[in-house]
Amino acid sequence: MSTGPRESTAGGTKKNEDFEQDCIEIKNKLKTIVDDARLRKIPERYKTQYHNALLGAHFGYLSVRALESACDADSKAEREAHYKESKNLSAKSYQLLKSSRSFFKNGG
Repeated sequence: MSTGPRESTAGGTKKNEDFEQDCIEIKNKLKTIVDDARLRKIPERYKTQYHNALLGAHFGYLSVRALESACDADSKAEREAHYKESKNLSAKSYQLLKSSRSFFKNGG
């Protein structure tokens, strides 16, 4: 995965040289996190927040897939639709993970 500064995809119209590899690595890491987390036993009082954290990671995964689809789309309308979907999923993911992080950071 590239360690340099983030680069713009220009609304899903361009890819940097490491884009595909970065997407694969991000999706694999998110999938591993979600798969491992599903196998854990969680105390009842944490289940809601834990579920939100898993959902946030899942939305992050879907956001990366939508961004890949935007970059591979043939038409401008299709590209814009996938890019918008990616941004919406990313925002949902961010909100869920942010609230879960603050919940667990403050001791639940």
